[in-house]
Amino acid sequence: METEKEQGENIKISFTFRDIGGHLSNLDSVEVDIYPYGKHPGQSHVEESDRVLEGGIPVNISLGYYEFEYSIPEDAQVGTWSSHWKGAKGEQSIQGIVDFEVLPNPNSPFPETQKVVQVNLKKNHRYSVTVNNIKSVDGDVLDKVSLYFVSELSPMCITYESLKAKLSNIVSLLDKESVSYMIWELSKEVRLMIPSGHICNQEYLSLACAKWVEYLSSLYILRSIVGGGGFMKSKQLGDLKVAYSDNSNPINQMINTWESEASKWERVINSRGCIPYGGSFGVKIAHPSICNPDRPKLGRQIREAIGSSQMADSKDLFENRTRYQHSYGSGERYSGTSLEDWHYD
Repeated sequence: METEKEQGENIKISFTFRDIGGHLSNLDSVEVDIYPYGKHPGQSHVEESDRVLEGGIPVNISLGYYEFEYSIPEDAQVGTWSSHWKGAKGEQSIQGIVDFEVLPNPNSPFPETQKVVQVNLKKNHRYSVTVNNIKSVDGDVLDKVSLYFVSELSPMCITYESLKAKLSNIVSLLDKESVSYMIWELSKEVRLMIPSGHICNQEYLSLACAKWVEYLSSLYILRSIVGGGGFMKSKQLGDLKVAYSDNSNPINQMINTWESEASKWERVINSRGCIPYGGSFGVKIAHPSICNPDRPKLGRQIREAIGSSQMADSKDLFENRTRYQHSYGSGERYSGTSLEDWHYD
């Protein structure tokens, strides 16, 4: 079987079929599709419309052995191409993928197809690409085109898509990259909020982290639109004009609700998943700081900081969260990339 050929040459691709007993056997029907470089069948972004050849008929060379000859275009992009074999044996469907390499032809009239740059992308990075002398379909030449993209961000407690589903068209007022960066930053922050020690319920704690990021992200987006620390003091949202100073309008009522929800989930996080949603800290679940064992227990710190023998209401707790959250342990904390990477006593 040939596995590589230069641009403009013919390549013979072979496929062997064996039955369930491991014996060579012919298929009742078989055909071949060809996918170009960068369009490997089975990947989420690849569709059938990406095929450069559809329904090719291979030759049955011998029992169970098929061969298909494909003429590689002269302007084919150098790199790995794929042949997708599809067949049937009785009621059984058969599929298989055979890759082959297209090599540069030194005499090719299309030198621009021979340049392939492969880069291993790291997470949480922004990359820029500059391409010189791009030609349009009309033949116009652009001297230089610069593009940029952001690699996968991690950790992400929630996705951009899930937040967009919650906020609908409001998210569309901000660009996707900015919203994704905000989710990423909050996802990193929430992991630093988790005190060291025994985790009562890992799954419930993960849910609390996701909910906290969801409500905080929603709050920041809404505040950036209507003001209150953002850049606008009023905003026309559909038929409703919102002014941030008006506490009776539905938008600000929503903000107050989200603040309360974020506060309730934050209590769950600070308890390492040991209290239920909406519950309060008790002295029994508080532990001394691992960074400074001489400090009083967490429950007593919170009451002293807020000035009450009971937990403050949700709004006060939310606004004062840094007063007790970071006092729990001011030294180093473990910074794993996901909750599963964390190690506790």
